[in-house]
Amino acid sequence: MTRVQHEANEPRSDVRGNARRLTTAQELIDSFDPADGFLLADGFSEAILGVVSGWWAGNVHREVILYDYGKCVQILVEDGMDEIEAHEMMEMNVAGAFVGEGTPAFATIYRQPSLASLDW
Repeated sequence: MTRVQHEANEPRSDVRGNARRLTTAQELIDSFDPADGFLLADGFSEAILGVVSGWWAGNVHREVILYDYGKCVQILVEDGMDEIEAHEMMEMNVAGAFVGEGTPAFATIYRQPSLASLDW
């Protein structure tokens, strides 16, 4: 995991897009303030969905980076792992790793079919 860092004079946008709408993972990463303590999962920037806010262990409220678990697996497969190895890597070394406050979260995304695609 990599802690987000910026140059001191680098301009920042609001993480939630209040200053401007963030459209790419890199724009989202660039908008983070190091004081927020976000951690990035190395090599998975294309799988970033955004930021999730919630109550975590120890009754602590904080925001962390949210990744698409399936996209992370896809990235590992594209890097040469088979699908089983990719899932094992995610469970044992990425999604299953606690690296301190700011540890990212991983979501499995389920999409419902659109009404237009249903056969009535």
